[in-house]
Amino acid sequence: MKNLKYFPFERNKYFYGKLLSVGDFETEQKYMNDKRRMLNRFVNGYGVVCGLDVVLVDERTISIEKGLALDFCGREIVVDHPITKNLSMIDGFENYND
Repeated sequence: MKNLKYFPFERNKYFYGKLLSVGDFETEQKYMNDKRRMLNRFVNGYGVVCGLDVVLVDERTISIEKGLALDFCGREIVVDHPITKNLSMIDGFENYND
């Protein structure tokens, strides 16, 4: 582990009688989230884990089905219900030629 920039984890240091503050709880949550994201990034990589199928509804509309993906930082992207998007709302769609 020569490059410690990939592992900047700050762990809470507990001791008997310690008065816990909001910052202590936030540090604990950040530590656990960063560790999970590191494992996601280095063990699993990034991309679609499951689901997220894209279904063509009509010429101008698509539906993105529910599923899970990981971004390049290891963060989870959860789509818990299908999302319908109108492609004509995207800038430049009208100028696109088949």
